[in-house]
Amino acid sequence: MVKTEAKKRVVCKIDKKYNANESVLKYLKKHKEELFECFQKKRVYINYHQLINQKKLYSETTITMEPINFTVNFNHGFGIISTFKNR
Repeated sequence: MVKTEAKKRVVCKIDKKYNANESVLKYLKKHKEELFECFQKKRVYINYHQLINQKKLYSETTITMEPINFTVNFNHGFGIISTFKNR
């Protein structure tokens, strides 16, 4: 956990109820598809490598996202995802 003075900016809301009996990490893992959609507009890098060797094809695709600092607040049981704006 990192303390910051940066301002927060709401990027999305996860419309699934938060159960107080589960941890925040478990909630985020359960709704990782919605969480990923929150950060789709962030920088994403795609690397594709292909190698042909003795009639065999080897290919590899790597998707990399920049690290994102975000916070989750629960309002009326729903997850509000915010990122930090740089000054």
